[in-house]
Amino acid sequence: QMLEDARDQILAKREPWHSGFVKLASSPRSSKNVASANRRRDDPTRPEMDAFQNASVEGRLKTDSDTALRQTLMFWFTGEEIYRANAMRIVRLWSKMDPAKFKAYNEVYIHCSFAFKDMIMVAELLRGMESPSREWAWTDEDTTAFSNNFVIPGVTNFFDYNGWFMNQNGFAYAPAIAGAIFRSDSQDFAKRVERFTVNKDGPNKGSSFSIKDLARLVDTNALTGEEVAN
Repeated sequence: QMLEDARDQILAKREPWHSGFVKLASSPRSSKNVASANRRRDDPTRPEMDAFQNASVEGRLKTDSDTALRQTLMFWFTGEEIYRANAMRIVRLWSKMDPAKFKAYNEVYIHCSFAFKDMIMVAELLRGMESPSREWAWTDEDTTAFSNNFVIPGVTNFFDYNGWFMNQNGFAYAPAIAGAIFRSDSQDFAKRVERFTVNKDGPNKGSSFSIKDLARLVDTNALTGEEVAN
């Protein structure tokens, strides 16, 4: 509904939506001539790097997730199929990563979290939007490949922990929750929501990122046991 409202305002050239769209469209990553930063030269439908183990492939994902999100929004606002095709090509390429080659590296759960979340969001949007042609329509095969080769290995290897320090863990929750929603996994979704709100199994409640731990009511002096006046 929010996207539909924004499109209505843009088509009517109302502000500030119209100016925002002009700025979106002005980016080189919003142009019709874009390609994946991780494509192979001999086969642009496949990733040049299918192992996710370092900051080099992370940089490619950051570029591609931003490009794909812009392309998806340009398709939504203009209806031009070229933008959808560009976004679908990028998502389908990252759906061909090797799940056996995902390996955590230093602070990946911080630096790669929102690029991961954005790519999942792109897939969610493309799946929910109608395609002008069958070639670029989202399929069940797309859902399976993207889940098995990107979402699951990424969340499992990079974002599946509840003991990082405060807001550092908050970064990891974004792609983890997005992944659970995309896969319609109610059990995994409940696990992520519990960690975000309560985190009962957190290894250090003093540095937990959960709402309960960060916004806790202090009514007792932990050292003396005395009640604290509110």
